[in-house]
Amino acid sequence: MRVWHSPLVSGTVLAIVLVIGVPIFMRLPIWLDCSLYDIAARNLQRGGVHYRDVFDTNLPGMVWLHLLVRSTCGWSSEALRTWDFGILTIIVGLLYFWLHRQATTLASRLWFLATTALFYLYLPDIDHCQRDPWMLLPALVATVMRLRQLERAGTRTGVQTSGWAFLEGVVWGLAVWLKPHAIVPALAVWLASIPRLVGVAGWKCLLADLGGLLLGGIAAGIPGIVWLKASGAWPYFWDVFTHWNPDYFAEVRAKLPDRYEDTFYYLRPWSLIHIVALPLAVVYLLAGVVRRRQQAGDRTWLYISATDEKMRRARTLFAALYLGWLAQALFLQKGLEYIHVPEVLLAMALLASQRWALGFGFLVWFVLAGTFVSLEKKSSAVKRASDWLFDKNPEFTSRYLVTHPLLRIQRLELWPRCCRERSNADLRMRLACTGHSHCGTDWRQLERVAAFLRAVDPPLRDRELTCWHDSPHTLYLWLDLQPSIRFIHVATIVHVAEHQEDVRRELLACPQRYVVSDVERVLRQPEDAGAPGATPLDLPPKFPARELRYFPWNQPIVFRAGRYVVHRVENPLGPIDIPREAFLEPEDDVDEPNGGNPP
Repeated sequence: MRVWHSPLVSGTVLAIVLVIGVPIFMRLPIWLDCSLYDIAARNLQRGGVHYRDVFDTNLPGMVWLHLLVRSTCGWSSEALRTWDFGILTIIVGLLYFWLHRQATTLASRLWFLATTALFYLYLPDIDHCQRDPWMLLPALVATVMRLRQLERAGTRTGVQTSGWAFLEGVVWGLAVWLKPHAIVPALAVWLASIPRLVGVAGWKCLLADLGGLLLGGIAAGIPGIVWLKASGAWPYFWDVFTHWNPDYFAEVRAKLPDRYEDTFYYLRPWSLIHIVALPLAVVYLLAGVVRRRQQAGDRTWLYISATDEKMRRARTLFAALYLGWLAQALFLQKGLEYIHVPEVLLAMALLASQRWALGFGFLVWFVLAGTFVSLEKKSSAVKRASDWLFDKNPEFTSRYLVTHPLLRIQRLELWPRCCRERSNADLRMRLACTGHSHCGTDWRQLERVAAFLRAVDPPLRDRELTCWHDSPHTLYLWLDLQPSIRFIHVATIVHVAEHQEDVRRELLACPQRYVVSDVERVLRQPEDAGAPGATPLDLPPKFPARELRYFPWNQPIVFRAGRYVVHRVENPLGPIDIPREAFLEPEDDVDEPNGGNPP
């Protein structure tokens, strides 16, 4: 028996991956998007008004979920990660049972479970506890309901058809409250079901089905709208979606050409499976919708056809879900890594339906890639061979020949601590893949900032602290303070020129006393962001002097912990700094170095 056909081998790999991965996963920090929704949830707990007190460009579904989590399980990072693990477990379980209906072998299904664990548990912290993976749960449940609708088509009256479709519409509506982009895969799944509904039950059944879906979606939307109005959030919600979001989505449209590369660039090397999953999904869709003639159960070394009509329908709907999901990620969303997590999970299930042992293949890939990268560092001959092989694409090694975290000794050495300790600053910094990035968080340094701010006299009160850049805004939660302005992710807003004055107006009106800024957001060089100046309060020598004219750098520095700087607000605000990802002009890079504190 081949190794990849053995349930014992695949089950053993799954057990090892879970035993090692789950404790490490639970101690990882949560990403700054989660902090935003935690701040919004705490604002609701304290009687605040969403959108008015905490700015958000999204529908409030994720805020409601965070409120549920924090109200029932507390405010630890482990509480949120437990929910994340539970939701992904249900998602993978639904995919497992879909594979079971595809007449896959036990070994192939166990390899699928091992593959998803190898993938999700070891992703960077930016990809966990996000809306897109959580949105996949109601989408999968609704797709299963759609499959049941097709199986019973022709045996129900129009009333029964619309009633079941109503429930399905409610589930899709719940997904829409997380992100309205869920409408695209919902439409794709429904369109893929039309031939079966019309062919078996006629056009009247199709119209009853569509009516039930729309009514269900409306029914799911009504309670949320009532909440928005009752809580006082409606006028601010309406302002965000009519005044702010058009400019926000204009940026999405402007960067549309980059989306195609993003599909394969993000989550590498896992994203390479789309190369095979895309044509396979098209084949599944054609086989179900166009009903191409094929012998049931035909099998080659590469492709196994459906054994019956039920299996063919399941493949058709699942392919439509995958293609619809991929379409909305490509054409409607910003280029962020976590957005592509659900489509990779769906692609894994698609390939597993052909009994492909992806987990085994990726394990071999990671072992060979890790060996190659290690030899490249130690052997000049291997380095010359690498340069010759990849001279046309020098980034291939760094993008795809990567070592899986499961094979990194430094990370495995932290496993005993993850089993016996709760999440703390040291563990977060050692485990996080993004802690040293310009939008990550240095938890040790941030704790020093929190200690300083707790000791200021008089003590800080609500709206007296501004966390200007993204990475330090966890301070609002640690210090239990309402932010000075409603814009938590300032960088998301102020690079839209039309709204910089809105931010400035709120800054002028707020009673802020202290501002926390991030040197790394300006320099984008971790090794320089923490570099000391002439005195402990000086900025690093490479800090561009031009920035001292802008808020918050034009305010006096009273404390510095590495990359984080605490300013006391004393001077006029002046022009505001724009903390976007790459705002320095070329000539600014050669500006004279800063020799001391801002005036």
